[in-house]
Amino acid sequence: MAQLVLAPLGLSHTSYGPCNGASPTEWGNRIEKGMVQNLGLTFEAWRPEDEPIQGACNDGNAWYFFGGVAGHAGLFGDAADLCALGRLYLNGGLWRDEAYLAADLVTEACQDRGTGRGLGFQFGDLYPEAGFGHTGFTGTYLYLNPQQNLVGALLTNRLNGPTPGKIDEFRRNQVKAALQVWGRSN
Repeated sequence: MAQLVLAPLGLSHTSYGPCNGASPTEWGNRIEKGMVQNLGLTFEAWRPEDEPIQGACNDGNAWYFFGGVAGHAGLFGDAADLCALGRLYLNGGLWRDEAYLAADLVTEACQDRGTGRGLGFQFGDLYPEAGFGHTGFTGTYLYLNPQQNLVGALLTNRLNGPTPGKIDEFRRNQVKAALQVWGRSN
């Protein structure tokens, strides 16, 4: 990942961790523990609930079974790096005028496959005005809008509280406000 993606794209604030200075995501894996119990499954090796998960992967599959690093979870980064990654897709796979991703792959990834999902991207009401993007389990949100040539990142935390927060309305409202400002400035 570092050699093939992060370094070539200049994503110098993105890594799999551990990440110093990151905000805690939650205390133990309370959410996933509840999900496992609801499925009638058992697992006894949970992280302690009296210690915050901070600067380490929150995703249980990545943490417990892949040592904290997995392609689907565990990345830490800042909003600028996340927006740069989104910009790669809006630019048709071009990075600094060079083909980094195949254009046909970008086209496939950035279209709704009929289920509200593309290849790594989601579509629907969570992405206003013909946008699309991706959410993270802890609360992150990437928004891309090809018509407006706009990329936005929202780094929030919906887990670090007594119960997981429902933040979809907050996400939509932030994008709508950004689109209004963006529309006035162009």
